[in-house]
Amino acid sequence: MKKSESPFGEPVVLPLEDVIDLHAFQPKDIPSVVEEYLEQCIQAGLSEVRIIHGRGVGVQRNIVRSLLEKHP
Repeated sequence: MKKSESPFGEPVVLPLEDVIDLHAFQPKDIPSVVEEYLEQCIQAGLSEVRIIHGRGVGVQRNIVRSLLEKHP
């Protein structure tokens, strides 16, 4: 993940790793965060990543699965 929004509205540069934890993100932001993360991983040559979406009622899980179905 390269950028996310800080509480101050300015982008924050994060190191790209093979794991992203979505707990810190609002459900409305997850589609754009995951899309950007996957694009950055592809550019960096990462062929396998782990997306932590949590448990609960499955809102984040469903969003992530839907995005992954459309992604190569």
